[in-house]
Amino acid sequence: MAFLRDELHLVANRIERIRAVPGTAIVAALPSVMPTARHRIASGPHLLTLLQLAVDRLTEITSDLEPSEWLARGQLGSLEVSIEQLAVLPLHRSYARLTQQRLCA
Repeated sequence: MAFLRDELHLVANRIERIRAVPGTAIVAALPSVMPTARHRIASGPHLLTLLQLAVDRLTEITSDLEPSEWLARGQLGSLEVSIEQLAVLPLHRSYARLTQQRLCA
């Protein structure tokens, strides 16, 4: 759950940045020293609250996107990605962690 919360938070930040400056470069990965939910010891209820806050924020950011805005692109490392592609990354990464016990890029 902590990984998912961190990824949802990161995706929301990236989407806000691309909306503000289309074509912008966004950080490809979290620095390993950055404090995140997965690096904190937290109770289950606390972690669920953090996850809900991240979901609510991402929902708020994306709920008013026009269809054309989903296609806005940014530079993620060496890849060009759309807001639509960013929005599904946490789902794909969580699925990979749960089913294959690995991280996907």
